Amino acid sequence: MKKEIENLDPDLIPWEKMEGTERVYIKILNEDKETGALTRLLKLEPGATLPKMKHEICEEIWVVEGVLIDKGRNVIHPKGSYIARNPYMEHGPFESPFGCIVLEFRYYGFKGKET
Repeated sequence: MKKEIENLDPDLIPWEKMEGTERVYIKILNEDKETGALTRLLKLEPGATLPKMKHEICEEIWVVEGVLIDKGRNVIHPKGSYIARNPYMEHGPFESPFGCIVLEFRYYGFKGKET
């Protein structure tokens, strides 16, 4: 189960380089290591890219600042965009020509692993 948190200042958490990427950083805000559920900030510096992917989790994303481009689906997600993805939905590759920050929620659906 994820921790109960009343008031967390994300500015106090350092950005960590996302493994296997260039110019992509994460801040884990909350996580349940047992189920894989997590809430994190993801920062793509200008020109950063991410590969095409699909995974067994549900994913909800809100673009906090900047623009995220899903080149595979030919969709531009500007600041304020909300994205919801079901398990195994193919998405990406991504790029952010000017950089962006997104808030990401990842969790298993009710018919898969228990949340």
